[in-house]
Amino acid sequence: QSHHQRHTQLSLFSPAAHTVSEAVVRGTTGQPVTLPCSYRVTHRTGISDMCWGRGPCPNSKCRNKILHTTSSEVTFRVSQRYNLHGSVSFGDVSLTIGAVKAEDAGIYCCRVEIPGPFNDIKTVAPSGGQGG
Repeated sequence: QSHHQRHTQLSLFSPAAHTVSEAVVRGTTGQPVTLPCSYRVTHRTGISDMCWGRGPCPNSKCRNKILHTTSSEVTFRVSQRYNLHGSVSFGDVSLTIGAVKAEDAGIYCCRVEIPGPFNDIKTVAPSGGQGG
């Protein structure tokens, strides 16, 4: 029985509203790992529903959904290994995977269903363009 730590690489793809961020998170097999994801909660928008999925984010919702929230409650998860330990009501929807396995490696999508006219914009305009 070797004592080498196996490292698992998880990529996070997060198109929150009209911003897209990608992060690579390295986990150690058998240890929990957290994939960061957050959004800004304002009085106007309130708490948004969101989902986590495996694979790149589709045009809407989540593909291969592993967890989703309704308001600040987790209302679906495929396994008890998936948890949100942050303050969901403050917009911290980082996903913690307990006891990472080799098959957890891959891309994860964090999709926040932000209400309003900008939630379907996929392109990011360079700064210095139209003020708005």
